[in-house]
Amino acid sequence: MKNNIITSLVLVLSTVSAGLAAANTYHNASQASMSGIQTAWGLAHDGNSLYVSDWDADVIHKFDVNGVEVATIGQTGSDPGQFYGPKGLAVDENGRIYVCDAGNERVQVLNADGSFLAAWGDPTAGSTTSFSPEGIALGSDGHVYVSDGDNHRVVIFDRQGNFIGTWGHLEFVGTDGFAWPEGLAVDAANNVYVTDSGNGRVLCYTSTGTFIRQYGQRGLGQGQFDSPTGVAVTPDGRVFVADNGAQMVQVFDAAGNFQYWWGQNQNGAYFQDLFGMDLGLDGRVLVADGMSGHVYSLTWDNLDPTTSWVGAADSARLAPKTAPVAETEFAVGPVPAAPGENLCLSLQSSPSSGEWRVYTLDGRLVVDLHFDGMNPQCWNGSRGLPKGMYFVELHEAWGDGHHQERVQKIILR
Repeated sequence: MKNNIITSLVLVLSTVSAGLAAANTYHNASQASMSGIQTAWGLAHDGNSLYVSDWDADVIHKFDVNGVEVATIGQTGSDPGQFYGPKGLAVDENGRIYVCDAGNERVQVLNADGSFLAAWGDPTAGSTTSFSPEGIALGSDGHVYVSDGDNHRVVIFDRQGNFIGTWGHLEFVGTDGFAWPEGLAVDAANNVYVTDSGNGRVLCYTSTGTFIRQYGQRGLGQGQFDSPTGVAVTPDGRVFVADNGAQMVQVFDAAGNFQYWWGQNQNGAYFQDLFGMDLGLDGRVLVADGMSGHVYSLTWDNLDPTTSWVGAADSARLAPKTAPVAETEFAVGPVPAAPGENLCLSLQSSPSSGEWRVYTLDGRLVVDLHFDGMNPQCWNGSRGLPKGMYFVELHEAWGDGHHQERVQKIILR
């Protein structure tokens, strides 16, 4: 079974508040009436049912068109049909369910009734780090595309699990590689869309990995991303992107031009943590709001995409604030740490002292740790905390009097 991994995602906008839970109603984002999901991650819709991977509970929830749960598939474990941290999902025309069983380093294929059919491991075992399937998408040509986050690549299988090829490598510039890719989508022409999370962008390729175009760039404005996770493409070519770092969903036209956004009270929506996306039966776009356990359906009301609708703020929620600008660049992208090892958020020049404050998403302080030159900016990532998502408030000071504060989000896997 895969060791726990801590992934850090840089946040420029953040809040640590007791009122982080999403509101019950939205102006332009309607909540699916579902219950019992602990951490909604992957989504797949087959026209009759919606499947939601529950990363925290290690199961797949199956809902009917009315949002009523009709089945729960799997349980925690590493045996066939069991899961450990399931993420991306896909369903084919025969009802077979494809699951990125990330913690077990495999893709599992299930029959429509949830029974185990097959499992696919790393097709290049021995030449990569551990296989880490994050997102999955099916092409009409019979190809199955899997984003392998820790190996910074897309892996291609056929529907029987035979290895076809890969493209990508770790890259922070250019378009031949990625930095921790996550979500995948395939359009009608079998072009593949990849959320390049560590680089704050979405890249589009042909089915064989030839670059076509880029959507967005790093930032927090319109048409920019912090840590994009989920992606969906509508039949008319519009591209929807869920940005977990900025807690926003944005939509682009087929040429890559920004059109609209939801989140942080933009156009009536306030999200908590965004992961997978998919198309619903009615053509609306569905997005999984992770730690809240909700699935939302995004509506399009022909509002001016340059105008932000601002509703009444939830009185229990603190307003988002901009973290102080770092005086020294720091690492961007996931930082792995196994249980018992230290997680260090490396700077070009390490501070001489500082403090970690780790909060749960509901604002509860769970770690308050001072560090100095003997233990530079490190934290034992296990510390008895359950897997889940947390905010880290980091205070840093240097001997020359410089200091800074910043907030990051970590995922304990």
